[in-house]
This record gives sequence, C-alpha cells and structure tokens, in this order.
Amino acid sequence: LEYVLRLWTCMENEKYAQFGPILGRLSFASNIYSLIDVAAILPFYLSSLKVIKANISFATSIRVFRLLRLLKMEKYLLAFSLLHEVLEENSTLLIACSYYAVLMIVMFSTALYYTERHNPDVGKFYQSIPDSMFLTIIMLSGDVPLVDYTPLGKALVAMIALVAVAFFAIPTAILGSGFVRAVEMRTTKESSEQEDDP
Repeated sequence: LEYVLRLWTCMENEKYAQFGPILGRLSFASNIYSLIDVAAILPFYLSSLKVIKANISFATSIRVFRLLRLLKMEKYLLAFSLLHEVLEENSTLLIACSYYAVLMIVMFSTALYYTERHNPDVGKFYQSIPDSMFLTIIMLSGDVPLVDYTPLGKALVAMIALVAVAFFAIPTAILGSGFVRAVEMRTTKESSEQEDDP
C-alpha cells in the first residue's frame, strides 16, 4: 500500500513531474530505492497469493529478499556517507596503522615461535611462524587462550597484552576524531546554508 501511494504521489516531485504522468512514474519505479522496495515486498505477495507454488524452503529463500530493505537505510541515515567520508579522509593514517599491526603480528609471532616451539605444553601451537600467527592475533585482541608459557614466553605475552591496547586504541581514536570533525563540518555547512536562504 505504501509503495502504491508513493508511486501515485511521486508526481508532486518536479524531478518526476517533468516527464509526465506515465514516464514520471516509470522513472520513479526504476529508481534504485523503488526497485529495492519491490524486491523486498514482492516475495510476500507472491507467496500470499499462491502465485509461487513451491516447497517451503523455496518460499523461505525468496523471503530473504525482504532483507533488501536494509539497503534503503542510507537514504534515511547519513551515517554511511559520513563513514565513507571519515575513512577517505583518514585513509593514510589507517593504512599506516594497518602496516604497524601486521608488523606487530609478524614480530610477536616470530618471537613466540622461537620461545615456545619446544615447550611441551603449548609447543604444538607454535610449530611454525604462520601457525603462531593465529594465537598472536587472538592475543592482540585482548584474549590469552593459553597460560602454560615459558618465563620468556610469559614476558612476551604480557608485552602483547600492553601492545594490544594501542592495537585498537589508535585506530579507534582516529575514527572517533574523524567522525567528530565530519559532523562539525556537516553542521557548519548546514547552518551556513540556512543563513544563506532568505
């Protein structure tokens, strides 16, 4: 019902009214957001009206298209475009952080490989540097799944725990300050546009 009403009233918008009643509505219906709406609601009506006579799993798989409505969120929320602006503006810093993150993973994985490969308790997880990378990534996320390390390994794990704070804090701070700047710029732009309007 909502889609039909929007299709009927779209002629109030000059963007579609200039094409006339038929071509204007066709233009509105071919808009990406209108197509998402149709793809999201059509499965419901097809299964309700028994147009599709298929097994339950097929009907359920068609209903998955209702999730396409989530794609319309950007139309109503500016957060996605704001996120794109922030990522684009801070891309150099985030790439540098990613480089240092990979460097830390390789460095700590190599150190743990050399200290723990002969450890009878956890050595099976450190048979090669690539094997030790898995646990190093987990430790850099703040979790330490194993505890039976050698004394040197425990010192390394403690160092990993300290570095893990920076591992997440620096990119989070970059994104947070980027969002604050982007929101301030957008607010300033909107207020200046309102002042320019008579």
